[in-house]
Amino acid sequence: MTTSEVIFAFVWLLTQAFRLRPVARTVNLESLPGDAELPGVDVFICTADPTKEPVMEVMNTVLSAMALDYPPDKLAVYLSDDGGAALTLYAIKEACSFAKKSWLPFCRKYGIKTRCPEAYFSSFGDDERLLGSDEFKKEEEETKSAYLLFKKIVGNSGVEDSVVHDRPPRVELRVSSIMSNGTYMLVLDCDMYCNDPASARQAMCFHLEPKISKSLAFVQYPQIFYNVSKNDIYDGQTRSAYKTKYQGMDGIGGSVCAGTGYYLKKNALYSSPDQDDFLLEPEKHFGFSRKFNASLKRTYAQKVNGEKILSDAVLEEAMILASCGFEENTKWGKEASKIYHNIGYSYDSLLESTFTGYLLHCKGWKSVFLYPKRPCFLGCTTIDLKDALVSTHEMDI
Repeated sequence: MTTSEVIFAFVWLLTQAFRLRPVARTVNLESLPGDAELPGVDVFICTADPTKEPVMEVMNTVLSAMALDYPPDKLAVYLSDDGGAALTLYAIKEACSFAKKSWLPFCRKYGIKTRCPEAYFSSFGDDERLLGSDEFKKEEEETKSAYLLFKKIVGNSGVEDSVVHDRPPRVELRVSSIMSNGTYMLVLDCDMYCNDPASARQAMCFHLEPKISKSLAFVQYPQIFYNVSKNDIYDGQTRSAYKTKYQGMDGIGGSVCAGTGYYLKKNALYSSPDQDDFLLEPEKHFGFSRKFNASLKRTYAQKVNGEKILSDAVLEEAMILASCGFEENTKWGKEASKIYHNIGYSYDSLLESTFTGYLLHCKGWKSVFLYPKRPCFLGCTTIDLKDALVSTHEMDI
């Protein structure tokens, strides 16, 4: 008993640093430059099994990301299906059609805030639905009919309230670089939809701030969940983390990376803040893809590649970058040298994103934690003891 008390006292002592200098941040969207000067953003969403991760839940996350309030030519959304399910491929095609014809025009025309269609049309949707004109109500009804048809076509396969574990977008990082090549990337769990379309612009308020931009690696948002009960006996909302520890970390160098809901500068995964030239031996460190190595030089270009994104040559190169053997004899996931540090995400832990966040801080990068009044992202968390134990066990490992 004495030993355990000493250990707990030591852990308690370490956590007191998080309470010394908590930081609460706000943003001023008017300080941002015009749309033409905003950098590109790539959104990465990962899924694996439609029987465990309901396909409609995944598609709603994709649709909410497509509808972010950001210049369309600067925004690219990638869905990675590790299982390669035909259902997911079919669903994403139908989702793109619904987004282009109905959902995106409706959201942009009326400035809709809740841009996840399932959440918007639910009984828990925002009050903005109740204040529209006759024209608005007519178009809303047409959009709802199109969404219900989309749901009927795709179906709702899978188990509701499943536990989704974050996976860092290792492959997507390379593939996107020869397609859209956004300067920054947003990483989302497949069940974590965008609840505030302004999240990208809010993050850019920090990434484009001259005083901190050079050393800022990522802007982390809290994970907020919509499916917890009032009592929340298993602390699914992890209040102690996001309302205390993360704000305290922000005051002493920056919060850790939570694995989802963060806008990260891609260049931070390749170099340190004071390192401008990190392409001395690109083939040795990054592999033998000429297109990818060329894209690294344009990481700060704040524009997408000039090539046609879906040309045969680009798709063929993307297949090579996504292959299992591409990382052989390279430094991906490893410490290349004292100059390069780790290339990409670290592979040394089940929580690769969190561990990578630690390494970024060790390299000299900083981070920012932003807890806005309106949750920018809403997701699904554990609601029973079994899933709570599994989730806690994974984090402890």
